[in-house]
Amino acid sequence: MHKQDDSTENNNREHMRNQRSSSRVKGQSQTKDVVNWDRMGRRFWNEYVSPMANNRLAKIARIGKPAVRRLPGRSPKR
Repeated sequence: MHKQDDSTENNNREHMRNQRSSSRVKGQSQTKDVVNWDRMGRRFWNEYVSPMANNRLAKIARIGKPAVRRLPGRSPKR
């Protein structure tokens, strides 16, 4: 019984040695960081929308303040 416990412990140690760090796996798989990808997308969009005229829908949506109120009976937020 003691021999079996030793072999299980050795297998666990070997398994731990064979595990890779997440940064190493990320580097090998060439995946992009989601946070940086999102920030780059927002920066691109802001640079694209900034030169537009203020009456363009994309610019109005970026500013985020609607010019009209909601109809009576509709809640202010969804």
